[in-house]
Amino acid sequence: MRTVITSLYEKTAWHPWIPLENSWRGKKVPAGPGLYRILLVDEEHTQMAYIGQSKNLKERLGALKHVYSDVSPLHDPHFAGPALWTWRQALPRSHFEVSVAPFPTIPKPLRLGLECLALALCHQEQDVAPLANFGRTRDEWSALWSSSPERQMQEVRLTGPLDGNPHARSWCGLDWTSWTLLDREHLPEDGLGLYRLRVAGCDPLLYIGQGEIAARLKAYRSNLPLECSWVLGSWTYHRRLELRSNAVGAHLLSLSTIPLWQFESGAPLGGPAGMSSAA
Repeated sequence: MRTVITSLYEKTAWHPWIPLENSWRGKKVPAGPGLYRILLVDEEHTQMAYIGQSKNLKERLGALKHVYSDVSPLHDPHFAGPALWTWRQALPRSHFEVSVAPFPTIPKPLRLGLECLALALCHQEQDVAPLANFGRTRDEWSALWSSSPERQMQEVRLTGPLDGNPHARSWCGLDWTSWTLLDREHLPEDGLGLYRLRVAGCDPLLYIGQGEIAARLKAYRSNLPLECSWVLGSWTYHRRLELRSNAVGAHLLSLSTIPLWQFESGAPLGGPAGMSSAA
């Protein structure tokens, strides 16, 4: 797994860029599993528009053919379709390019983790997440880009390095609480943010989540010796999704595995829902 992670980190896993339009035709893109990334190329600059994963790259890219129609597509068959269509309409002289990274032997949970890592590495390199990954509209991006530096730091910029200890209080540049037993006496007051779960002495975390901290953690109370740590913040929903994804990617980068329950629907206590529903 470390070899695969290194290939993403060093970008050797990625195939050369090709035009997105009609990339799903012929043999330009393999039909197997892997990651893909979409670049918005404009006259003035280029910016990452989307990073995703699929069990069938050719089929998944084919789901984006509606980006080139005259009418905005629905979120089905591709979640990013409406956002990519909007950017193309707003920048009529722009075009999309795509690059794929085939991973034929990687199971889906780890492929989802690699997607998170690719997103985090992109954020680290460009200091901004891809345009269409976490649900922000073009209008929301425009508002963020014209906002104050403080607002951009809170909602856009990378919070910290990706290579730290997932158990540390300063992991990913965030101010996590100390680890505490997951019981009624130690649950936090109401507030939104991120949380992480572990079994003491176990190197990989169990899960990284986001939302209403007290309510989410209550769902995990059991006879298992679980510990929790959290960080509260006034982030938007889209930013929390982004921060959680970055944390999962950072976990994979540091420990060569994802949190044990992260994408397992049959995990103990029901197993938290995964962050991506794409096949």
